[in-house]
Amino acid sequence: MKKLLKTFICIFAIICSALSYAANVANPNDIFSVNIEPKKDIYYVGETVKLIFSLRIDEEYAEVEDVNFTGLNNLSYAKFGEFFNVPSDETTDKQKHSFVTFLTFTDAEEATLDIGAVYRYSIRDVRGNGFFVMKTMGPTKRAKAKPLSISIKELPPPPTDQFSGIVGSIDIYSTISTNIAAVGDIITVRTTIETSDLNIKDSLSCSIEHLENFKLYPEKIVQQGYTAENYGYVIEQTIVPNAPGEFTIPPPKVLYFDTTVGEYKFATEKINEEDQLTITITERKVEEVEDVILTPIGPDSNADASSSTNANVRTIDPATKQQITNIATMAKLAPSPNALNIFEIPANGQITILEQHSGWCRVNYNNAFGWIPVSAIKSGE
Repeated sequence: MKKLLKTFICIFAIICSALSYAANVANPNDIFSVNIEPKKDIYYVGETVKLIFSLRIDEEYAEVEDVNFTGLNNLSYAKFGEFFNVPSDETTDKQKHSFVTFLTFTDAEEATLDIGAVYRYSIRDVRGNGFFVMKTMGPTKRAKAKPLSISIKELPPPPTDQFSGIVGSIDIYSTISTNIAAVGDIITVRTTIETSDLNIKDSLSCSIEHLENFKLYPEKIVQQGYTAENYGYVIEQTIVPNAPGEFTIPPPKVLYFDTTVGEYKFATEKINEEDQLTITITERKVEEVEDVILTPIGPDSNADASSSTNANVRTIDPATKQQITNIATMAKLAPSPNALNIFEIPANGQITILEQHSGWCRVNYNNAFGWIPVSAIKSGE
């Protein structure tokens, strides 16, 4: 009798357990799926992809109250970011609920995404006239998506040390603070980069490397942040012209790894010739030079300035315009020790004197124009 009772208890426990499990699995008509965008045969370390979770509930007036995805915390080869709830299109499928997160691969591996969902939803009681009566909370459900197999590869070595670290796609465009300026004006080149790579890179390099007749200052990231689709950087670089002329501002060189073709590329390949920045630089008129507003943007390395307003300072013979500097000196925007430094002339630099104003001479050095103190010019030359 006791043996029969024990058997009955075991059978009862198994039935209860089965009923409990059945109450916590998804309705067979509920559909949970996981998709990856973009869909490819090969992904790369550092690449960021979009992971889309779709949960279609077999209840017309169901509202997801709580959902958690299982399996993501087991990914040793990737990290995932913030979840975005994607509103369903009410006109097509009211029962479909979508969620998005971004997955960044950190290690090379042949892997399988095996992701499940634990969710709970409520049912709205809507009468024939469309009037909402009450909401009933349903039990917790569990579901599994079809596993996704993925292949992740290491990046090949970059061709130069200029690699920005961006892996994915990229869009780049630049603007300039003015298209007409005078010698010595401060000009700002502003570059916006949008990329599918959502990894924050505070040290991203995106500078104009060379521009003849301009002084270039280091670039700086002034803005960065996420959107639901990509990551954006705004980078500014200050440039100062030291000679007049018509110039084309080259776009910053950003070397990135294009995951669509598996190659390193420069983002400048995306910029058409008609989209390049141009600027006209004019001479600063002599009568305006003392009235210009001067804004130092670097250390004044020429503190000497030789008391340049002294009327007794030696003069330069206008018949001998070709001169040589006796010390390294900074050419200034205006004849003042506090004026803006615009370029440097080394010791023994060959200069041409254009005019003199008190203790300062306006000179031409390698087609760059600025003011230097008379004391920086060799006497007797």
